Amino acid sequence: MNVVDTGLPYHQQDTENYCGAAAAQMILANLGSPVTDQRLLFKGPMMVGSQRWSTAPDALAELLNTHALARKVNYASHSDAQLDGVRRLCNALVSAKLPAPAVVWGNRHWVVIRGVVYDQDANGSAVAKGFFVNNPVPQVPFATIGQPNNVPPPHTTRDTCGTGGGYGSARLYATLYSWLRDAWREPCDGVEPPGYVTVTSASPASEDLEWRFDVSGSEPPPSAAGATDEQKACQVALAGIKDHQLDRNGPLSKDLFGAQPSAADLSTVLGSAADRPGDPYYLVHFEKSGQRVADAWVDAGSWQFLGIEAPASGTPSLSDVVDFVNDSLRANAGALSDVMSPQAIEQHLYTVLPHFVWTPSAESMSPSRPLVQVNVPGKTLFIGADGRVHRALTSVHA
Repeated sequence: MNVVDTGLPYHQQDTENYCGAAAAQMILANLGSPVTDQRLLFKGPMMVGSQRWSTAPDALAELLNTHALARKVNYASHSDAQLDGVRRLCNALVSAKLPAPAVVWGNRHWVVIRGVVYDQDANGSAVAKGFFVNNPVPQVPFATIGQPNNVPPPHTTRDTCGTGGGYGSARLYATLYSWLRDAWREPCDGVEPPGYVTVTSASPASEDLEWRFDVSGSEPPPSAAGATDEQKACQVALAGIKDHQLDRNGPLSKDLFGAQPSAADLSTVLGSAADRPGDPYYLVHFEKSGQRVADAWVDAGSWQFLGIEAPASGTPSLSDVVDFVNDSLRANAGALSDVMSPQAIEQHLYTVLPHFVWTPSAESMSPSRPLVQVNVPGKTLFIGADGRVHRALTSVHA
């Protein structure tokens, strides 16, 4: 097994439209450039082809080439077939040892791929298994009731720059199966091919590996006789961590080494990760020394290990969701007065779904951060991990 982690420093995006600027900030900081102010790095909004970008791929490449003064690198934007793009991303990480920004969820959001896990088959071909990702969107959502333009504090305030802190994820791993199926899909319904930016001529062509991609995922481990679905999900998640050696290498290894899944504290999520309404997955919580250290997600249909991420602080589990919902509704009672009275909140005149929900949205950009759905007479509300209440989810596929 081979693991490449560029050690990319983490920075959150400071406004709703600054994901591209934050991606540039992370890469430039990694290159030693002094230009890391997101306000200076923001390029947009603009239309390119049929897509509206806050920062288009060619603009991001130009930013990196202009400000990467400390190292002579040449970045170029690309938009090509799905597997051709993955091949180019893998070569940039392995041959050049440089991270690569890419847009996900239907070309709506920039993330930075900071590393790759790959194996080699009997023929010497490299077999990609998954990516380490820096996702600049903060765990604090951008929109909430009564504050449509609410944004997180500047990254210099509480980002604990270089680690992610409580405002974003510098510790996320997506399997190749999940990356291709959900985050970086083939073009459809007028969506152009995924955009991304990599270095060009980073190494002689002879140094690039021959890549092979198993798009069908891995074979799930055999289950013990009589195992429940919850136990099976825990088994798949633990086997996925071992198979990808995430407890030995990469930014999650310190937390995952010795961590164990908790079948008694497992969450069911009704997700639509790739526009498949009602497609469920399990969110498996990993604990170490009594602390929740990571959340893995496992497809409940194919039993595929999809990925794992350090949890958002305060993320509830289904076992304590009723108290969480009531506390959140109380805290937002004033803004919710047109939907339900304080008396209705105190009397619990609402229904909490017995599972979490998730779809790529401005309120949550990660399947490890699902929301609680609360039904009140004539209205549906959604509550995020931080207790903020949303009247609707803003789809990023729109």
